[in-house]
Amino acid sequence: MPTHLVDPPYLGEALASVVGQDWASWEVIVVDDGSAARTETLEKLTAVDPRITLVRAPKGGISRARNLGLEHARGELVAFLDSDDYYYPPHLSCAVRAFAQHEEVVATYSAIAVVLGANKEPFEVDSQSGPTNRHTALSGGNRPFIPSLVARRQAVEAVGGFDPQFDRAQDQDLIFKLLGEGPCHYISTVTAAYRHHDQNVSLDIIRSSGYRDRVLAAHRERALASGDTETVADIALGLSRARRYDAGVAVSKALAAARSGDFRKAADLVFWSMRRSPSQALRTAGSRAWRKLLSRRRPSELRPSG
Repeated sequence: MPTHLVDPPYLGEALASVVGQDWASWEVIVVDDGSAARTETLEKLTAVDPRITLVRAPKGGISRARNLGLEHARGELVAFLDSDDYYYPPHLSCAVRAFAQHEEVVATYSAIAVVLGANKEPFEVDSQSGPTNRHTALSGGNRPFIPSLVARRQAVEAVGGFDPQFDRAQDQDLIFKLLGEGPCHYISTVTAAYRHHDQNVSLDIIRSSGYRDRVLAAHRERALASGDTETVADIALGLSRARRYDAGVAVSKALAAARSGDFRKAADLVFWSMRRSPSQALRTAGSRAWRKLLSRRRPSELRPSG
């Protein structure tokens, strides 16, 4: 569990969610990534259970922090919980049971709940569309999400852990690499929660898409070098789908910015969406405009004549 905030607002809740697991054989490695956090704050939060270890390190980025945690971990299975997310009680037991029943899998992942800030009531459940493999993940289909992932430590080490060149989207890189090592088992039970808040990198669609593109580009270069044409084709399809998705999200954010009076931000998002995928940007804008028009009409005007 890496942390880098001066006063991590959700770390205590994340740790409590591990302490509350119905599988008791666990350890937590909290890596303080040069946060300059108040010593007493972190020590107090991590002292709630002797199975929690605090490791301090100079600022090195999230990938190095995760790898440092792996170096200190002793278990055969490893999970990656960010300090602002949390688990539901059966998360670890579901994973352990799945590994026991499916010896061939290198990782498990589950459906997750999405919560807003301090509110624990899910506003969305992401089923992650069920099972996946490297082909579907790279081509823009379903892939595991790091808050729900549990992996065999041996498999994580075999792919080199987290790549330090990626300080964002490093979780996607690891997942793509793990899917090349073997199958992942899908658990349909909601066992983890991902928290949306104002410090999420994913809120900045321009930055987050850039991080993801770098990861896909690196995988594409490796595939080209090895002559893996199938993977190259998968990544090309994945990038095309991602650009359409990004453009649609950017237009939606531009409309929200315009409504709040931030016209400069709105213009930047619109121009970026047009570069990203002109057809999708126009389609999203047209769809929003049409829904707005319909919402202004009286119910009687929407009934078919005759």
